[in-house]
Amino acid sequence: MSLRAFLIIICCITCSSISFIAQAKTVRSMPFLFGESDVLHPVEPRTFVHYQGVDYVLGFHLTKQWFFLGLGLTDKGYVLLNPYGNTSYLPLTGEQIAYLQQQKQLPQALPTYKILLFDYITAYSLWLFLLSVSIALYYGVRALRRVP
Repeated sequence: MSLRAFLIIICCITCSSISFIAQAKTVRSMPFLFGESDVLHPVEPRTFVHYQGVDYVLGFHLTKQWFFLGLGLTDKGYVLLNPYGNTSYLPLTGEQIAYLQQQKQLPQALPTYKILLFDYITAYSLWLFLLSVSIALYYGVRALRRVP
């Protein structure tokens, strides 16, 4: 096996391990990483929305699907988050958004949000892992065929 092929294999294994460790820290409540996990991010953390007698913060909701590593990501849209840091939230429908805009609790043009690169990487890490294993196998087999 050539040095180049060996380095590529080591690099792929390292990247896969880092990806797995990173997502294990984000999904602490899922010891085997099966099923779904909710990810909540505030859009504007210092802007409070008063709705049904409770103060909330406007945010967005993502759901990650897991099978050991990340299978995919679903964007669930805007939600109202509890500003005190726990994981409770209130999903927003179109009617609720219109009502809150009419009450001047939300701006007429909702602020845009961006899904973080880290969320994409962890959510699709199974596919990244399979790609890196495929590349490592390809170069490993190719290097072995060259050996006389």
